[in-house]
Amino acid sequence: MQTLIIDKDIQIRTRDPRRRWRNAKIISVTMEDVDKNEDGNAVKGLSFTVKFYDGCTQKLSDAFGWNVGEWRYKEKCCEQCEWHSVEGGDTVPYGSTTATLPEEIVCNCPDMDEEIDIPYDETNSGIDCDFFIQDSAY
Repeated sequence: MQTLIIDKDIQIRTRDPRRRWRNAKIISVTMEDVDKNEDGNAVKGLSFTVKFYDGCTQKLSDAFGWNVGEWRYKEKCCEQCEWHSVEGGDTVPYGSTTATLPEEIVCNCPDMDEEIDIPYDETNSGIDCDFFIQDSAY
């Protein structure tokens, strides 16, 4: 059974075209009908509403079902740091154009020691980073 820890900081993927991760706070949780099974009976799922620091709200239906990839717990790691950027590796065909596959996470923190070659690896995925920035607003 999956459990939602409501007092833990979370991040939600925004619905705008850039699909950024934003810090949010859970303001309400509900169980609601999210689908129907083969017999036509309602299937219940956990849904929640979040509030962003700017006052906007967003609802996430079926949080442990088809929307499981749209939210995550906020943790101290390079991938969730505001100073990170992902640099590409291989270029692959994508539709009528090409796309670059992500290869490594690069730290752009102005306070980070420049002698570190691979910040993600050398800071235990960001956990040991003294300069990691976590927004104080949810």
